[in-house]
Amino acid sequence: MTIDHSTLLLRPARHEDWSEIITLDARSFALPAPLPEAEIAEFRTKVAEAIVVRDEGSDGDPLVAVSLYHELPLTVPGGAALPTAGLSWVSVTATHRRRGLLRRMLTEQFKYWHDAGLPLAILT
Repeated sequence: MTIDHSTLLLRPARHEDWSEIITLDARSFALPAPLPEAEIAEFRTKVAEAIVVRDEGSDGDPLVAVSLYHELPLTVPGGAALPTAGLSWVSVTATHRRRGLLRRMLTEQFKYWHDAGLPLAILT
């Protein structure tokens, strides 16, 4: 399969993307079903930002990658709690792996974290 990289649009997630984000996460992590609606609503209140990639060159303009983070306090040596970017829910569809999408998403997020003054990033 040949993928036209010029059609892979990386952008912040929008409200209308969340159904596909939930579906992509469930498929990527082999969950038997997406989360119940109440859990999705609660989860979304804790997300600081999500980034998605859509393949505008494919039928239906599918969401093919997602990465999000939570802003969390992290206690460091000495007892101080620093604001931290907690990277989570990183998924790329099987059809679009090994194309640099993870690198593109993380590069974008690291720029945002730096600009927002978040001194640390962790995986959650």
